[in-house]
Amino acid sequence: GIDEFIKISAIVPNNEDAFQGKIFAWRSRTDVPEAEKFVEAENVVQDAIKHQRNNRAILPAILNERIQFYLNQKEYQKAIEACNGALDLDGTNEEAWVLKISVLRKCISLNRIEPIDVDQVINEALDRLPRARHAGILNQRGGWYCDRELYGEAISAFDAALNITPNNAEAFQGKIFAWRSQTDVSFDQVEEIIQEALKHQRDNRAILPSIFDERFSFYFEYKKYQKAIRACNQTLRLDKSNEEAWIRKIICLRYTSKFIEAEETFKKAKEEFPASIRISNQGGQLY
Repeated sequence: GIDEFIKISAIVPNNEDAFQGKIFAWRSRTDVPEAEKFVEAENVVQDAIKHQRNNRAILPAILNERIQFYLNQKEYQKAIEACNGALDLDGTNEEAWVLKISVLRKCISLNRIEPIDVDQVINEALDRLPRARHAGILNQRGGWYCDRELYGEAISAFDAALNITPNNAEAFQGKIFAWRSQTDVSFDQVEEIIQEALKHQRDNRAILPSIFDERFSFYFEYKKYQKAIRACNQTLRLDKSNEEAWIRKIICLRYTSKFIEAEETFKKAKEEFPASIRISNQGGQLY
């Protein structure tokens, strides 16, 4: 992919799609050492910024790619600086606000930076963006509340996001997590939230596995292993390459003493992931 983007750049030096694609391709590579990937991707970013510095329509997208690159490299301070640079250029860059809040939350969880007022950053983002574009920020607010185990406030934030975008998959997923993390709610209450999410996302194959994952975790916590197995089956019908779903299904089958079915599932999982140590470990525990 990188070679193709280089050819396109040679024909049209200011081709913004080629620059953005080239940055993405470099930061996604797994066949080169991390140090080399970092240097090359940074060179591409600087080259892209040089060519597009006066193109305010595309420059934010390039800067957002740089933020993602730093995040992948766990260069969190540089990611924050890149967010600030993107927001200095365009204070309505929603993705940059979302990424900045996400990085700040990550840094705080890792004790990488001094505690700061994340709520202030969230409020600033909400002030700068029109209401129609608040959903991503409200999802981050919900996540920030979950980080601090303020689940009631988190649910309110995710509900606010859903009021703006009713099919907001991330908000549904966060809301399910917040509901099931509380200690004073019933099984039926959480089940109702999950069913609502599935109703809204039933045709969204990109997000359904995540909702199924939340449902599995919920059922597993309540020791509803049969329902957990059904959740795994639904995930695998959508995506047979979901390694986690195979492992979870084997565990639940073991817990319900369905050893023959567990062995059959293990063999199918090995066909999908012949080199997986985690799946091999499940076989060891099964036998």
